[in-house]
Amino acid sequence: MSDTGKKQFIRTAVGMNKGAAAENMPAPDAAAFEQPPAEREHTVAAGESLSVIAKNYYGSANDWPRIYQANKAIIGDNPDRIRVGQKLKIPAK
Repeated sequence: MSDTGKKQFIRTAVGMNKGAAAENMPAPDAAAFEQPPAEREHTVAAGESLSVIAKNYYGSANDWPRIYQANKAIIGDNPDRIRVGQKLKIPAK
């Protein structure tokens, strides 16, 4: 949520747009403003490939290059050679 969106949400949540006194309204929960993590971590299991992992995280096996590019230093030059136990970064889509 953008800063402008957050400000609008706060004004609406505390009733400031309707002229209500802010001190009479409960403060919005801080968790409502937390952003999801930019990337997650995945530990490779037996039988997985980058396309299987991409399907699980993104809904499409065709998004495997996104995972490969984020982990090329770990995986190496061949994206088909991931190893069980490797910890891969899963970038946000």
